Amino acid sequence: MTSTATTTSSLSAMHSAKSETYTRTRAAVEAHYVFVWRTLRRSGVPDHEADDVAQEVFLLFGKRVRTIEPGLERRFLFRAAQQLALRARRSSRRRRALLERAAGWSTEEQDAADEALRVDAVFSL
Repeated sequence: MTSTATTTSSLSAMHSAKSETYTRTRAAVEAHYVFVWRTLRRSGVPDHEADDVAQEVFLLFGKRVRTIEPGLERRFLFRAAQQLALRARRSSRRRRALLERAAGWSTEEQDAADEALRVDAVFSL
């Protein structure tokens, strides 16, 4: 019967840890979501990507919540937001470069072509 008591005790401890993780993560989202979102926007994350990156920040928080000292959640969230913002900006640049290559020209070439069309339009008047 000792093994049953140990198993029950282990399950109870595991449930308690999951409950604490959930409670602290939910509290962090409610208290700091706007702060994280604004940090991401100030760090150059486009508006249409900010919600997704904020979600990544809080997922990371949930994974590491047991290692974060109570009272230091905001500091962790700020650092995580900064790091994930950097990653999001890099990914965005890579996607843009791939799209430009797939289209066959760069943004500068597109701008030059648009300018040439404007000049032609002015001279045809």
